[in-house]
Amino acid sequence: MTGRAHEHTLNVWLASHLQKHGLDAQPEAKNPGSRRLDIEIRIGPLAISVEAEHRQSPAKKLAAIQDADAWLTQRLVQCSIAVCYSEGTTEDS
Repeated sequence: MTGRAHEHTLNVWLASHLQKHGLDAQPEAKNPGSRRLDIEIRIGPLAISVEAEHRQSPAKKLAAIQDADAWLTQRLVQCSIAVCYSEGTTEDS
């Protein structure tokens, strides 16, 4: 499985777990532009993005932070979270 495909699978898995805890979480949510949020959480009018990368290298951490920051600076969400899945994380974890 490619890194991007694996990350997508983990995003669906994480959104599913957030939904089980009562949150309105959608994986790969389309925004008004051409990009997609990895996960969008809605709490009333509040939009929260979760930007995820697979692996925890310094470059991946920086990419997650930059993506999370971009949603804020574009004012497409009110809160943004950057996460990096560990190397061994699977949807069965």
